Amino acid sequence: MCFASSLSESLHMLHWNPRICCLLVLIPPPGTNTKGTLMKLKSSSKPYLDNRSRRNATRPRLPLRICLVLTLCLGAFVWALPDLACATDADPTSQMTRIGFGNDVATAAQSVKMTDEEVVGNLFVAGQDVELSGGRVGTDLFVAGQGVHVAGTEISSAVFAAGSTVNLTTAGSPEVFATGQQVSLTGTARAAYLSGNSVTLGGTVEGDISIAAEHVTIQPGTAVNGTLTVTASEEPAIPSDATIGNYIYETADQGASGATGTDREDLAYAFLISLAGMLVLGFLMLSLGTERPFAAAAKRFTAKPTLLLFGLLFLCVVPLAILILLITVVGIRAALVALCLYLFIAIIATVFCAISMGRLAFGKMNPWLSTLIMIPVFAIALKVPYLGLIVGLFSMLFTFGALFVAYRDWRGGKKVKATEGIRIKSGPGAHSAGAMTVPPSD
Repeated sequence: MCFASSLSESLHMLHWNPRICCLLVLIPPPGTNTKGTLMKLKSSSKPYLDNRSRRNATRPRLPLRICLVLTLCLGAFVWALPDLACATDADPTSQMTRIGFGNDVATAAQSVKMTDEEVVGNLFVAGQDVELSGGRVGTDLFVAGQGVHVAGTEISSAVFAAGSTVNLTTAGSPEVFATGQQVSLTGTARAAYLSGNSVTLGGTVEGDISIAAEHVTIQPGTAVNGTLTVTASEEPAIPSDATIGNYIYETADQGASGATGTDREDLAYAFLISLAGMLVLGFLMLSLGTERPFAAAAKRFTAKPTLLLFGLLFLCVVPLAILILLITVVGIRAALVALCLYLFIAIIATVFCAISMGRLAFGKMNPWLSTLIMIPVFAIALKVPYLGLIVGLFSMLFTFGALFVAYRDWRGGKKVKATEGIRIKSGPGAHSAGAMTVPPSD
């Protein structure tokens, strides 16, 4: 225990002192003769090595840096180990976690039983078995579990319930949104939207109610002042003493194939909005620069289609790297930045690929006009089943691969430019102007 506490305190000090961490990275590995190395550099190539080269010669090797990083990560884990142990020692069947933030309350456990609970704001409840009886919720109730039972709880605004078995007896006339394998609603509600394999309706609904299920049962004495819309494989039997304001029944097949009229208009409107957004993004990308990046990406693709492999590598490796950074805790900020950049590139991938393919297909055409032609083509292709998946995946691989190859070429150009004018020469007469001496090998 003493060793663990000492290690934890030491690594905790390193975690909060980035200057010490930087000094550790700059310390040469054990056994390195720093003075001898510098003297050798001075004697062999003193006129030709700049300060950067001298620093690089005394820096530790890459394995040592990796060991230091892993040590810091291990220290962070050891530092958080007592808290993790305390968090996992609790018995989920005997203790119930309760968190309050403002007027809202969140509760979670394997089995949750709340009686006469008074909550001013929202109430969030999750567990395997959830039972609420009596009490009052000031705004909304969010409940999820394998078995959900709410009896006589007064809810002011709305109920959102999900589970295998959901039994709701509400008070206070809230809106009810419930889904599950077996759903039952009784009591009073302002409006309701129910879905499941089997739905049972009773009580009073002041407004409209929509039910989508395989089997629907309406109990005697049910009152619906608004419109009752039922989508089921079999039409439910309505008792003689039930009061229904307006009744609409649709079979499950009609509900699935109901993309007619207004639904088709909504789909067309959504497509036009999506197309307009893609065009605006494409024109904005062109206005920020020239068409050269897109033409260069298309040229690289025609010359080396293997850039799609680089795109696949980038697409798979980056999320894994982000996950590793999140696990290390100390890399959370870097992981969030990388995630934002990754999502940004994924969002613009389709438009970037469309503009590049436009430059490839219409090289002599005005880039604005080729963009105006290709983006609608891509937008229509994305809406076609299976073809849209292929086009979307190709756009992602093309964009990631093009950016990766462009970055690699840029880095290679910088290295070539940095080494221009340096001539390596060996043997006698090597100390001429502009030459760098390399001692001949034995």
